[in-house]
Amino acid sequence: MPTPSAWASPSPGEPPAWMPVGDPGPFPGDPGVEALVATPSGFLAVLNGDVGMGRPDVRVLTSVNGSAWTPGGLLPGRAGARLQDLALGAAGFVAVGSRPRQAGTLARLVDTCESEPSGDGGATWWSPNGAEWTLRGRGSAFDFGPVLAVTAFGDGFVAVGGKNTGAGVGVSAAWVSPDGRRWTRARGNALRAGAMYDLATIGRTVVAVGRTECLSHVPMAWTSSDGRAWTATQLGPLGTLDVVASGPGGLLAAGWSGDDLAPGAAWRSSDGVGWEPATLPPDVEGVRDIVGLDDRYLLVDDNGLVWSGSGGGDWVLVLRPEAGSVDRVVIGHGIALAIGTGWAAPEEPRPAAVWTLPLDSLP
Repeated sequence: MPTPSAWASPSPGEPPAWMPVGDPGPFPGDPGVEALVATPSGFLAVLNGDVGMGRPDVRVLTSVNGSAWTPGGLLPGRAGARLQDLALGAAGFVAVGSRPRQAGTLARLVDTCESEPSGDGGATWWSPNGAEWTLRGRGSAFDFGPVLAVTAFGDGFVAVGGKNTGAGVGVSAAWVSPDGRRWTRARGNALRAGAMYDLATIGRTVVAVGRTECLSHVPMAWTSSDGRAWTATQLGPLGTLDVVASGPGGLLAAGWSGDDLAPGAAWRSSDGVGWEPATLPPDVEGVRDIVGLDDRYLLVDDNGLVWSGSGGGDWVLVLRPEAGSVDRVVIGHGIALAIGTGWAAPEEPRPAAVWTLPLDSLP
């Protein structure tokens, strides 16, 4: 299998030289890392894996330096589970995702325009230290469907999920926790305005992004001061918002424009309420991840390349793997850490790939 490698920088104007990690350890490269956070002592990643015979499994890995990784604590109730997101707050770690509902209680919970309905319910896990986990959010409050995103907010957490009804209309659910252990589901008309996909915070406001129904695809944003009461805003006539991050000057969100000839689109906002079009890097048709720094954003495009910029027209390519593709980026401990997959022969599992770069090397 090919060894992950980074783009070299022998001449001015080329991307900086990231440090490739040839063997990151127990990472399953395919399907790979779902969420990643910096911790006080290093980094923590959650992964969706497979225990064989098509049975899903989830794993936790930890690293001190982003290069060497070791297995972390096991998540209880993980059989058949899928993780979607991870957050670190004052009360500890929260992982969110889905678990199969009990036999005989399957329901038509999620009906997208592209796939079959799913009977999975939502779930959350909490850990005080990233090593010892307990299953917390479950039961009737999470029958809505998978929890897609979570963020630390104040001393607690806010989580959201979005789905389509049988008619293809987007609806959302939001949950609030003061400590990652006790969860309350929010209510309100704004949650019926569309499907929430991702979350970010700006000041004392939490912002969710998504879209209306799957046929009309109108981009949406929601704001809340407490995670319980939400206000919905339509951003444009057509499109979706898939990811959002807080960074220099406010929020940057990206998704689909509604135009298949120029599918990539981005918007930015200083408060989550008023939005204006932003600029994506050249020829970028989709975005996998956005991370905000004090003075810029790092953006992972749908080809697994990493860009640096402010959301205007100043994007600079900073990582172009020679033998791999980036899925997630996180900032911590003076480095940018990129995790993805390397290339493999047809029908072979793709190896994991990890790259690191000192932050002071970013252009």
